[in-house]
Amino acid sequence: MKNKNSISLRPFPELGPETVLNLVEAELDIPCSNLCRQLNSYINRVFELETADGRGLIIKFYRPDRWTQAAVQDEHDFLHELQQQEIPVIPPLQLANGKTIGGYRDLFFSVFPYCG
Repeated sequence: MKNKNSISLRPFPELGPETVLNLVEAELDIPCSNLCRQLNSYINRVFELETADGRGLIIKFYRPDRWTQAAVQDEHDFLHELQQQEIPVIPPLQLANGKTIGGYRDLFFSVFPYCG
């Protein structure tokens, strides 16, 4: 039995390269190369990807039971507000659903352009 205070031992099940690449290709309607590198992140699960034409992408899966969709949306809205004020930030990309937050099973995720 799981309660709100428990921590799942496997909070990111089935997030292998094939799943991650397929999600990004479907959400952005662009082909990706085979690059799918998991990056260090203490709280969330983050991957670096590359499109077939060489553009870098980052996909961030938010830890379940830690972030609500409303909290993630607040973060995204704030990033867009900062960008409008010409503050150098990297806001998330719009997905196929017209929003910046996608869903896979019980996970929220967002895709960002890779800059660096």
